[in-house]
Amino acid sequence: MRYLLVAVVLALSVAAFAGDGGKVHAGFGYGDQYGKLGANFDYRLTDQVSATAGVGLNGEGGWFGGARYYMQPSESASRGRVTVGVANINPGDSNEANKVFVSIGWTWANAKNHYSGPSVDISTAGRVSIGWQF
Repeated sequence: MRYLLVAVVLALSVAAFAGDGGKVHAGFGYGDQYGKLGANFDYRLTDQVSATAGVGLNGEGGWFGGARYYMQPSESASRGRVTVGVANINPGDSNEANKVFVSIGWTWANAKNHYSGPSVDISTAGRVSIGWQF
């Protein structure tokens, strides 16, 4: 529970630092893109492309790195996206180490900040990542 609290505080801190319209966006959640249970950070390269990384904060040392392509512009209330990346959510298990995957997902934005809202992704491995971006 304390690691989830750390993830929330970390995500909110980065979001506050970046501000509305900033290039850095953070979130917290569960799944490959959050290092199993942790935080995810997006660095917006263009309006529709971002570099993304996740770090697990549940004490297991999971991580994620990749890129996202948003199919709609940032002004859209909801945005489909494709994520390509490498995840390691079970560092102690050599069968799960450094898995490359592609996921298809969706983000629902609020009216004030088009990068803030719930998101869900389903990967080629059939795993679901669920989180909240700020």
